[in-house]
Amino acid sequence: MDQRHYTHVQHVRAATHADLRASVDTLMPASPAATFWRWALEPGTAQCEDWLQLMGVNQLAILTIGLLDGLIPEEQWAAVIPHAARLNTYLTYEVVSDNLAIGCAAPRLPAIDSRCTLLATFNTAVIARLTDTSHVRSDALWLAPSVMPRISLVDQSLTAAHLRAMLATFQRDHPKVIGVEHDLWPLLIANGETAHRVAIAVQTDPFHDLVVSGLIARYAGVNRLLESRDVTWDERLITGRDTILVQPVLAYYAALLQTTMAPEPLEAHAIASALQQAAVLVRLLNDIGTPLLEMSDRDRAHQIQQLRCQAYQTHVTVLQDLLRDAVEPAVWTRLLKDLQYGEWNFAIDAVPASTPVAAQLDSLEQHLSQAARIYAITQETFGSSTTCLKHSGALAGQIATLTERFVQFHRALYQQLFTSTTGEYASAGSVLGVGG
Repeated sequence: MDQRHYTHVQHVRAATHADLRASVDTLMPASPAATFWRWALEPGTAQCEDWLQLMGVNQLAILTIGLLDGLIPEEQWAAVIPHAARLNTYLTYEVVSDNLAIGCAAPRLPAIDSRCTLLATFNTAVIARLTDTSHVRSDALWLAPSVMPRISLVDQSLTAAHLRAMLATFQRDHPKVIGVEHDLWPLLIANGETAHRVAIAVQTDPFHDLVVSGLIARYAGVNRLLESRDVTWDERLITGRDTILVQPVLAYYAALLQTTMAPEPLEAHAIASALQQAAVLVRLLNDIGTPLLEMSDRDRAHQIQQLRCQAYQTHVTVLQDLLRDAVEPAVWTRLLKDLQYGEWNFAIDAVPASTPVAAQLDSLEQHLSQAARIYAITQETFGSSTTCLKHSGALAGQIATLTERFVQFHRALYQQLFTSTTGEYASAGSVLGVGG
């Protein structure tokens, strides 16, 4: 990235950092969790650099500039950056509720079941908050459940070893602060309140409705997944599209673009269609990965055959173990991630886990082929939609470019191993100087 681009990334990162620090004081109840976050976000400290990387802030800053670079007049960047930081703060807290969902796609043991119940309670509260126009937090809405399950914020993450080390450092310096590791509810309150703050920040049509309906669809969709996994292919695709947060994020950025341009009439339906098509593409990329979706049917069949040979030679009977030791791990990394962490996955959820691994591979091959066809068709439709928008006016054209960039960002992100610093939003290691 060139110096100007890098400078903009640093400014967004700094603004997001400052907004996160303010949110701890204004939106998060006084609690051990708030004390820890205040410490983790202390400017100029080593733990702050680690925390911003672990919580995905670095990737979000890069995404922000990647989307808006060249679309925002240089003299207006200073006014736009605080609004982008507000969205990034919300997406940072989303890591907490995303992590809470880890394991919820696995067989329901009692500990998992209580965690899923808490997640459903949180989702329902956020939906209620998003339909409320009040700027003041309702303490009645955010009353903690009478029985709060004991959930480790460290173990319930993709970066447990790094979080454990940070928590140990904090505890050495703050021995009287007890219970940080299991203090989940204040973080969920901040998550819900920052979602509401994003919703009320956008007041112009058609973007207000797209942001609010998109946010509500996210939490309602997760609750549908919690209630039943026995759904049809089309239902899984719709729920996957709704839960990926693409529509509200892009609508929010489109509203930012609108503030920098002369007013013009907009085709709300055309914009909504393009955003939903982008959401389908990003969901498929997130769950399956760019390589499997974009390779030929012949190459995909070859990859499955390699796994069959590997299973025969090694006598491996568990699909997760087979993918972990695959000849080309980057091809299977998105599926492996969700199997390893018990997360919902558009392709894996359709594979009957109780059957022998050979039958699972047959089913997986069928579902991957179907997903790749949907991806190719949606890509074509999406290309037509963005082309039409570019001929509909200056602002519509910029929204089309913004949306194309968003999909391209995730195409690049999900080509990488999920354990790398450039293959996931919230990961260990530094990417400045970089989606799940």
